[in-house]
Amino acid sequence: MKKKFKFFAALLVIVTLLNACNGGNNQDVDNKFVLEGLYEASDFIEIDFEELEDMQSRKLNFMLYIGDPSCGGCNLFSPIYRQFAIDYGLKLYYITPSTKLKEVVKIQYTPSLAPFQEGEPVIVIDPHDDEKPFASVSNLKDFTTKYFTLPSIYEVSEETLDEKIANNEEFVIYYFWKYCGDCARLANEILNEYQINHQGLKNFYYIEVDPYRSEGRTSEAWQTFANKYELDRYKWGVVPTFQYRKGSEIVEMAVYLNDTIETTGDDNIKVTQSFYEDAPYLNETMNNDEFKEASIDFHNTKILEFFNRVLPLVQN
Repeated sequence: MKKKFKFFAALLVIVTLLNACNGGNNQDVDNKFVLEGLYEASDFIEIDFEELEDMQSRKLNFMLYIGDPSCGGCNLFSPIYRQFAIDYGLKLYYITPSTKLKEVVKIQYTPSLAPFQEGEPVIVIDPHDDEKPFASVSNLKDFTTKYFTLPSIYEVSEETLDEKIANNEEFVIYYFWKYCGDCARLANEILNEYQINHQGLKNFYYIEVDPYRSEGRTSEAWQTFANKYELDRYKWGVVPTFQYRKGSEIVEMAVYLNDTIETTGDDNIKVTQSFYEDAPYLNETMNNDEFKEASIDFHNTKILEFFNRVLPLVQN
């Protein structure tokens, strides 16, 4: 009886300390959105309002925790949120309240949770709406998976990628740039659905190339990076690119879109270069709409074939 009393007393303390906010919970549930994965996650990620705006502009899917260090309930919930990130390898975000934030997320008190789908908040809850997600990692997972699919591809740092190469590990790495339109198309056309249908993949990683690619494709920073990882096997090194690696050996590489075209005098285009020699439109002249449809269909097929061929090989 004493143990039960202590448990319910502790739960009462948590609920008492957690301040309420107004948030509806009669929303449509859709978990066809994939959270971002983070290899060896060790904490949640604190962002400011400008970073939130950037994430919204890129229509990202993410969980946002609104809290305040002076809030007792937040101090109780933060370790749960942190452990959830660690246990499931997730990029989970945290922000403190501000006037600008309240224009985007309709909060009154902290802590609150707000799942964002395609850059927009779906719902805002606090423990008075539903205390369960704030009480344990397991309950937080149950709440999260109402709105998201957990990831099967995890971000690695350059240091971690170098370690995997040096250790002769076998894996697939995706070179990704957050401001790359083709990367966004790849996610919408292929990658998100593939993760939804292939849960629990191992040894499938991505690296954010923004520190190098944002300098420009002809910059020394990008050229050095592209040469280091042999991305310059095709053009100057493009994204999105995938590599199936056995340590330093690149067994197979795949590139999404990034064909080279020339504009002809009659407003048509001619495709002069593709990563794939069997591209059916290579050296063909067509209008832009015809090229767009043909190239997307072809590259979608190529990436799916690559996934289905190489990902089973690294599931050990």
